[in-house]
Amino acid sequence: MAAKKVVLPLCLFFISAASISFNHAKESIFIEEADKKTDASKFIIAHSPSYVTFLPNADAIASDEISSVILLALGISPRKELDWAGLLAGDVFRRPKANVLITVEGVTKDDNFDLAGRAASYPFMKSAGATSLAGVLSTSSVTQENLASRVTTLFGGKSLTVSASGSEMLAAAGHAEGKHSHTMFWNQREERFQQSDDKVQGLDNWSSSKKEKLPKYRSLADMGDMSFSYWKRVLLSNSVKFSPSTKEFTVSVPDKGNAVFNMDKKEDFLLFAEVDAILQILENLNSDVKLVQDGVPDIFSLSFSSVKALRRRYGDTSLQAEGAVRFLQDMIPTIVKKFTDLYNGNVLVGVLSLEWQGDLQTKYPQEMQGVFQVIRPYLSAQSVDTFHDGLPSVSLKDDLEDSVKESLCNSLQNRLLSVQSPLRVTCGGKHRERRAAPVTQSLTGEPPDLSKRNLATKYTEDYPVIFNIWLWLVIIIALSLYVVCLIMWYMDPGSDSIIYRMTSQRIKAD
Repeated sequence: MAAKKVVLPLCLFFISAASISFNHAKESIFIEEADKKTDASKFIIAHSPSYVTFLPNADAIASDEISSVILLALGISPRKELDWAGLLAGDVFRRPKANVLITVEGVTKDDNFDLAGRAASYPFMKSAGATSLAGVLSTSSVTQENLASRVTTLFGGKSLTVSASGSEMLAAAGHAEGKHSHTMFWNQREERFQQSDDKVQGLDNWSSSKKEKLPKYRSLADMGDMSFSYWKRVLLSNSVKFSPSTKEFTVSVPDKGNAVFNMDKKEDFLLFAEVDAILQILENLNSDVKLVQDGVPDIFSLSFSSVKALRRRYGDTSLQAEGAVRFLQDMIPTIVKKFTDLYNGNVLVGVLSLEWQGDLQTKYPQEMQGVFQVIRPYLSAQSVDTFHDGLPSVSLKDDLEDSVKESLCNSLQNRLLSVQSPLRVTCGGKHRERRAAPVTQSLTGEPPDLSKRNLATKYTEDYPVIFNIWLWLVIIIALSLYVVCLIMWYMDPGSDSIIYRMTSQRIKAD
């Protein structure tokens, strides 16, 4: 089984010669408008098994509680308290075999984004500690643990976790480091899809025996050889047409005309490449169902970053942006249906739509230019285009010390405050604000003496399991003893007991 799971990455995506490694908790800074409303953001339950029940009239869900809801639905205890009351306690003995979270970044209120045949839909509220997809999937802000790594750790690395997106930052949000964890993204510098780590055990044997399953193109430069037959997966939608001669897709937008997408343009290409890559993943999983029938839950994080890129290129209300949203609304139900069939209905599929906040570079050119000058030496990729493409998230180098990150966040916030900018900086899940230091904080920088604080007892993760084993064992023994005593109390010694019966007969004989 292990030999089969580790070969999945090659057949899933387009692997480059280089290998890139990044941590799932890559440090990021978020620059957003203060008090920004999120009317368009939704958390949609596209499919849930019959034994997992969501209340249709529940209140809005906070962004930092989505990971806890998913864990509870899978039968796993979350690390943080859950205040949202939209999930009912389901069947203890039946849990979904997989969770799929599909994220669409860049929708607006005018898009009216929704899915046909959905089970439920809830408004989405951004929490202070979860302003991006990385914060949504985070299960512990202390250990920098996300949903995929949590499940992978609990099941000894046996769970299949796949995170795929055209954006490296969105792909990193669902990254895990298990034996069967795979993360794929679009490398902007090399203009190709790339895997975070292509040095996987068993890769050589797979590539030598099943080369026909490799994708036909590897980068944007290879688009000239594409044909109608290659894009047959994407053309499942009735609103899409493809012209091989001009290498253009046409998406019909009701009452507005046709949106034309040229495959020579990166933003246009990524919209269809992201969808096609997910459909390839599903095809390869269907060709070897043993990858998903292994008794441990699987986690999929599939993110579409192309809508935001199209709005940045063509405009917020452009026909291309509306066509992209229409195309995804048609294709996502198809993806949901394929996942449902793959797991025989035992899968929870959620769709998260994140509202387009606008192009900060266009709205605040001076502020963003100043921020870039301050943060440039600390960026993981020091290109101004990469910096603007990633906004509102800013990816920092992995080897930065905590003191440097703290100082950088304070510098950025002070710079924005000095020009009275409406932008705010979020770093490490906390808004940077000026506050007085607590009285109990050590001025020397030494760690506080925890023995003088009233801290709760620390238990291991196995504590609830051991507790339940002993609890029910004691209850069963007590009930058994009670039943035995009750039977003996009402027992007739002369007729029910062989001891007294034998004694009575011997006395009569004498």
